[in-house]
Amino acid sequence: MLELDDNVERAGAAPGRPPSIGQLRRWTRKGRGHAAVLVLVAAAFAAILVLAITGINKQRPSTVGPGQGVAATPLDSLAHSTAPSGRDAQATQVAPELPKRISDTVPSPALTAPSTEPLCHADDIVYAPGTMGTALLRFFNHSGRPCALAGYANIVGLDEQGQWLPIPVIHAPDSPVSGPAWSGSFDPRLTMVVSIEPTTSCEDRDSVRRYSALRLILPQTAEAIDVPINATFTGCAPSITPFSYDSADE
Repeated sequence: MLELDDNVERAGAAPGRPPSIGQLRRWTRKGRGHAAVLVLVAAAFAAILVLAITGINKQRPSTVGPGQGVAATPLDSLAHSTAPSGRDAQATQVAPELPKRISDTVPSPALTAPSTEPLCHADDIVYAPGTMGTALLRFFNHSGRPCALAGYANIVGLDEQGQWLPIPVIHAPDSPVSGPAWSGSFDPRLTMVVSIEPTTSCEDRDSVRRYSALRLILPQTAEAIDVPINATFTGCAPSITPFSYDSADE
C-alpha cells in the first residue's frame, strides 16, 4: 500500500501540505481500483483450482459400469468361468431327470395317460417274478422309451378247469408303495408295480377261488400281459391298485 507522502508527490501536491479534497477523492478511486484487481485475481485463481480438481476426478477409473449398481466381484467372475458352454451345456440338457419322490406318504398315481407319448403295448412290458405273490407284481418297460400308461388293469384268471375267466375287481385309490410319483408315463429306467389283494367284504368271503395264471389287460390298448403266477382269492372281488412306481427305484 502506497504511503501518504508518495501519493502527495505523485498527485503534484507540495510536501508538508495537507492534500485538497480533490486529491483525496482521486486517491480513494485509485484504492478502489486496486481492490477490484485483487478480487479478480483471487476469482481467477479459484476457477483454475476447480478446473484442476475436476480434471483429476475425470481421469480416475470408475469401478461401477454404466447401468450397474455394484461393481463386479471375483465371485461373479468365478461363476461365469465355471458355467458350462458349447457341447457341455447341450449335454446337461439332453438327459431328463428321473421322477422324484414327492413325500414320505404314498403319492396318488395319475389315472390319465398323456397324449404326447406313444401308448404302452403288451410286447413292451415284461413281468418280473418276485416273492410277494399278487401282493406286489413288478414289471419292466423294455421298449427303450417312455410310453403312456395310466389307470387300472382288468384281470383275467386261468381257473382249475383251464378256462380264462374275467375277475371282478375293486379299485384301490393309492399306490401300494411310496415310490416316485406316477405321471401316466412308464419310464424304462424305473419299475412299475401293481398290487392285487383278496378282500373279505362280501357274503361269499368264505369260498376260495384259485388261478394258475393271470393276465393283466391294459386299459388303453386292451392288450394282455401274461403273469405266470398262482393266485388265490376269496369269493369277494379282489382289490387292485393303479399303475405306479416301485419304491426301490428312488
